[in-house]
Amino acid sequence: MRRAERITMWTGAVLVAATAIVAIAVLAVQGSRPIVRPERSEVIPADIAWTVFSVCWTETPSTAGSMAVSTEVVDERGRVEVIESDLTEEETHAYESAIDDCLARYRIEDPNAAVFAGGEYVDTPAERMLLADIGWRWMLPCVAEHGVDGYVPKPSDYLSESQAPWMNYYAVADLGRPDVVDTVLAARLDCGPGAQPYAG
Repeated sequence: MRRAERITMWTGAVLVAATAIVAIAVLAVQGSRPIVRPERSEVIPADIAWTVFSVCWTETPSTAGSMAVSTEVVDERGRVEVIESDLTEEETHAYESAIDDCLARYRIEDPNAAVFAGGEYVDTPAERMLLADIGWRWMLPCVAEHGVDGYVPKPSDYLSESQAPWMNYYAVADLGRPDVVDTVLAARLDCGPGAQPYAG
C-alpha cells in the first residue's frame, strides 16, 4: 500500500471515530434530559368537544319528553339552543341558560378544526387499513391507559365507508364522572387525534 493511501485511510478512520464520539456525546446530553411534553392547553380540541357538550347535558337534567337542540361554538365558547320541545318558554330559557353556564367553564377550539383532526378525507381502503393498524397498535392502548374506555371498534368498522371509528376513540362510558373532561383532555393531548397520520 502506498503512503498516500495509508494517510487517506487513517484520516478517514479518524473522521469516523470523531463523528461517532460527537454522536455519542450528543445522545448522552440529550438522553440525560427528561422528555419535554407539550404544555397542557386549556382549549378543548375540536374533535373532543362533543365530550364537553355531553357532560353538560348530563349535568343539566330536563323534564322534556323529547327535545331537539342545536349547538355552536363562538369565540371558543359553546352554546345550545332548544329548537323543539314540549317545555314552556320559561323552562326552555332556564334549560339553555343552565347548559350555557356549564359550557362557559371550558374554552373550545374552532369546530372547523375537527374536519382535519377527524380525517374526513380518508376514503380509500388502504388509508382505512392504515388507520386500523394505528388504532389497534397505538390509539386504543393509549386511550385505555388514560382511563378512556367507552368504545372499542370491530375490525370490520374500519372497512365500512359509512363509519369512522377513529372519531370515537375518546368516547367515555360514564359521563357522570367528575373528572371526565380532564381525563379525556389528558388522553387527547398525549395520544393525539384519532385520524393520525391523516389528521391535519
